[in-house]
Amino acid sequence: MGAHVTLTDLPVLRDRVDRNIGLNAPSVAEAGGTLAFQTLDWNRCSEWNTQGPMDLIIATDCVWHTSFIIPFVATLHRLCAAYGCPALVAHKIRYPGVGEPFFEALRAAGFELELQACPEGVVVRDCVVWHACLLPGSGPPCSEPVPETELTATTNPMSTPQKLS
Repeated sequence: MGAHVTLTDLPVLRDRVDRNIGLNAPSVAEAGGTLAFQTLDWNRCSEWNTQGPMDLIIATDCVWHTSFIIPFVATLHRLCAAYGCPALVAHKIRYPGVGEPFFEALRAAGFELELQACPEGVVVRDCVVWHACLLPGSGPPCSEPVPETELTATTNPMSTPQKLS
């Protein structure tokens, strides 16, 4: 049975994500799943529509600069708390000084982290994957948006759409 997947990003990248959805939707539908896009701005995580069920949040390569740590962790916390679901967080190690503060911020927000091993035959260089479960009683840290002046773009607008195999 296929998964019902909601892909998120900033509004500026909607067209690019929609093209990726168009390339992959037939394969996903064939497996019984669906793909959809919804805007998610980490600075406005309280505006996210948390209706409907969600079983798992998958975040890949989201934090590559320290300025993204707090807004991302606050958003992840709010969504995991609202849906009552865990997250898989993949972090590519690009720059020294980002990984440890990121992992510590996740722990400080109430996430219990468990390092995940890659499946046999899968080689991922310079990347770690954490299973992040929000501990009971962790209050939502997303009470105020982070000022936009403290952030820069969080994605690479030069990337090209890709069909997944």
